[in-house]
Amino acid sequence: MPTVSESRAEALETAVESLAEGLAVLDDEGRYVEMNGAHADVYGYEEPDDLVGEHWSVCYDDDELERLDSAVMPTVEEAGEWHGEAVGRRKDGSHFPQELSLTALDDGGLVCVVRDVSERVETETLYRTVAENIPGGAVFLFDDELRYTLVAGRAFRSLDVTTDELEGRAIQEVIPEDQREAVEARYESVLEGESSQFELEFEGRVFDISLHPLDMLHEVHAGIGIAQDITERHRREEGLRALHEASRQLTYVDTVEETARVTVDIADEVLDCPLSTLWRYDAATDSLRALSITDASADVLGVEAEADLRPLTGDDLGMEVFREGSTRSVADYQASGVGTFDAAIGSVLEVPLGDYGLLAFGRHETGEFTDADRRRAETLGANAQAALESAENRRLLRERTDELETRTTQMEFINSILRHDVLNGMTVIRSRAAFLEEDLEGRQYDHAETILRWCDDITAFVERVQAVLNAEVARLSQTYPDVTFEVDLPTTVVVGADELLADVVGNIATNAIEHNDVAGLTVRVSAERHDDVVQLRIADNGQGVAPEHRESVFRRGESHAKTAGSGFGLFFVDAMVDAYGGEVRIEDNDPGAAFVLELPAAAEGTDGWTGEASGIGGRNDRD
Repeated sequence: MPTVSESRAEALETAVESLAEGLAVLDDEGRYVEMNGAHADVYGYEEPDDLVGEHWSVCYDDDELERLDSAVMPTVEEAGEWHGEAVGRRKDGSHFPQELSLTALDDGGLVCVVRDVSERVETETLYRTVAENIPGGAVFLFDDELRYTLVAGRAFRSLDVTTDELEGRAIQEVIPEDQREAVEARYESVLEGESSQFELEFEGRVFDISLHPLDMLHEVHAGIGIAQDITERHRREEGLRALHEASRQLTYVDTVEETARVTVDIADEVLDCPLSTLWRYDAATDSLRALSITDASADVLGVEAEADLRPLTGDDLGMEVFREGSTRSVADYQASGVGTFDAAIGSVLEVPLGDYGLLAFGRHETGEFTDADRRRAETLGANAQAALESAENRRLLRERTDELETRTTQMEFINSILRHDVLNGMTVIRSRAAFLEEDLEGRQYDHAETILRWCDDITAFVERVQAVLNAEVARLSQTYPDVTFEVDLPTTVVVGADELLADVVGNIATNAIEHNDVAGLTVRVSAERHDDVVQLRIADNGQGVAPEHRESVFRRGESHAKTAGSGFGLFFVDAMVDAYGGEVRIEDNDPGAAFVLELPAAAEGTDGWTGEASGIGGRNDRD
C-alpha cells in the first residue's frame, strides 16, 4: 500500500501530465531533466524521454537562441522569471509561435512552461490583414482586463501613438480622461455579452467605434472592436449644422439689404470665407451691383462700402458665372488672369443666385475649394436666394398695401362727401328751385327750370360716381381676405333713416379693420328692436377702445389707434346717427369693441331703411 507521500507524488504527476501547457524542468546546464507529455508533443516528439538529457537549444533556431540568450536570460537571472513570446522549432524543422514562461530554481535550473499559440497568431494575422484593407478603418482586440491585445489598421495612422504602442496598454491609459468613464462602461458591457457602438474623440480625430463580444480565442481575447475614422464626415455634418443654424437668421430679417448683409456674414463666420460679397443683377444696365460686402472685403478691395465698388459687366468673371448659372471656383485668383479686381485675394468660389444675382466666397489663401466647401456654399446660396426673393416680395407687398389702404381711405372719404354734402346740397337747391318755379313766369320760370334740370343732372352724375367708387371700394376690400364678417339680422328691421345708413355701418366696419390686426379678426353685425328703438350692434374681437377715448374718437381728425387716417369716418358716423335722431356709443365686447347704434324704429309699411338693403349684405363678401 503506497504511503501518503507517494500518493501525493502520484497525484502531482497526474496533474502535471494533464496540463495543456508543456511543462519541463532544466538543470543548471540547460538540459532537460523532466517534462510532461504536452511539452514533448508541442515540439513534435512522441515521448518525453526523447528530449530528456537534451539541451533546450535543440528546440530553437540560431537567431531565436541569440535573442533568448541576450534579451531573456539576463532578465531571468535578475528578476527570477520572464514571460513572453518566442518562435519554437519542432523535431521536423517546422516553426510555431509560442507563449513561453521561464522561472529560475535555487539550484540554477529552470522551470519552463510553453504553449503553442499558432491558432491565435493565425487569427490575429487574419485580423491584421482585414484591418489593413479597410479604408480608414482599424480592428483591435482586448482581454477581460480591458487591455489591448491587438491593434491594427489604417484608421490609427494619423495618430501620434503607433499601433505597437497601443498593444498591451489598458484602455484607462489610452482613453482621454473626460471620456474615460463612459467608454469603460461600454467595454465592460462587452464582457457581459452585449455589443456597443459610440463615437470617440481621440487626438484630434473622431472615430466611430463598435464593440462586440468574442467567443473565439476567449481565453486570450474578450472582445473585438472596429474603428472607423469619421473625422471628415463629422466635420462636414458639424459644418452643415452650423450653416443651417446660422441660415435661420435669414428667416428673421425683413429687408433685402439686411438679408444680403446677414448672408455675407454667414459666409465669413461659418464657411471661413472672409472676402465674400453679394451682387444683385440690374437688368436696366445688364450688370451686377454690389449689395453687401464683408469688412475684410472692403479692406482688401480698398473701398469703404459696397456702393464704392464698380459694377460687374461684360466679360467680368462674375457676369460669366451669372449668365452660365453654374458654380465656378478659382484656386489662385491673382494668377488666373480672370480676376476682376487687382487685390490680394487668394481663392474664390462664385455661386449664381438664379435671376437675382451672384454670391462670391473669397479667402486670403490660395487653394482649391473642397466638395464639402462647394456644397455648403451652394446651400447658403439657395437659402439666400429664397430669403432675398421673399424680402423683395414683402417690400412690394408693403408698398402695394400702403397704396391700397391710402386709396381706400381716399375713396371712402370722397364717397362720403359726395353722398352727404353734395347730394344733400343738391336736394336743398332743387327744393328751393321747385318753389321758385311755381311762382315765376317767363324767363325767370325758364331759369328755375334750368336749375332743376341741372340739379337732376348733377345728382345723377354723383350717383354714377358713387357707383364707381363703391365698386372700387369693394375691390380694395380684397386687401383684407383674412377678415370674417358675420351678419345676424331679423328678416325685416325698419328704421327711420336713409340709404346712407349702409355707409354708416361700412365706416364702423372699416374702422375695425384699420385699427386691428386682420389675422383672425371677426366683425359681427346684429340688430334687435326694443319698442320704438332699433339697436344696431357692430362688434369686433380686436384690441378694443379704451374708455377715455370712447367719446373723442367721434370728433373729426381723431383716431383711437396709431394707424394714420383722416378721422372723417367716425365723425361721419356720429353726424349721420345724430341726423337720424339716434345715438351711438362704444361698449366692451370682451375682447374687442362694440359700436351700438340706437335708431328710431319706423312703422311697418312706411318709408325707411331695412336690414335687407345691399349695404350690409354687400360687405359680407370680404369674408
